[in-house]
Amino acid sequence: MNADRIKIEAQSYAKEFYEKAGFKQVSEEFLEDGIPHIQMVLE
Repeated sequence: MNADRIKIEAQSYAKEFYEKAGFKQVSEEFLEDGIPHIQMVLE
């Protein structure tokens, strides 16, 4: 099965790792379980 879009909630410290894989940040930073996260999308 092929996906047109993948959306994740990544820990903020891993942003650069995901950007190197082609993900783009699509939200402001938010806390989940006391840990800063951002939503990211790969189109």
